[in-house]
Amino acid sequence: MSQEQNPENVRVVVDASQLRTGYANVFQTRFTHAEVVLACGTGFRERAGEEDVLMVRLDHRLIMTPDSAARLHAALGETLAQWRGSQGKGDAV
Repeated sequence: MSQEQNPENVRVVVDASQLRTGYANVFQTRFTHAEVVLACGTGFRERAGEEDVLMVRLDHRLIMTPDSAARLHAALGETLAQWRGSQGKGDAV
């Protein structure tokens, strides 16, 4: 006999013991037929002789399914909407 599970009855346990924190202000996105890739890093100006150079260091890569990328997109949209509301910024980007 098969037993159907109701997703509302699933208990979620989050293990944050290996969580690392980083800072990113530069992002690069790519995709294949089965994956979406998000590379994150930092960009900063540096003097190289007589010219200013924008240095970009990518140091984290997230590889996810398109469905996971869509959930990330929705979660970021909700978070930014909440932030805009808390800052009195309305719907402006």
